[in-house]
Amino acid sequence: MMMVAMGLVFPPVGLVAFIVSATAGVDLMKVYKGTSILMLSIVITTVLLMIFPQIALWLPATMR
Repeated sequence: MMMVAMGLVFPPVGLVAFIVSATAGVDLMKVYKGTSILMLSIVITTVLLMIFPQIALWLPATMR
């Protein structure tokens, strides 16, 4: 799911960025500058999940 989210935001596909640019009438580079924090957080989260898969696989213990 993280890779799908990356594909929707990152260039060259960046479908979400193209839709925002066309809808708001804003230059595409301005949209990419505005989503740079989102892009950075997605990359960091994906790298952390690859290094430590226990983050995604952890289940809380049932209450007794």
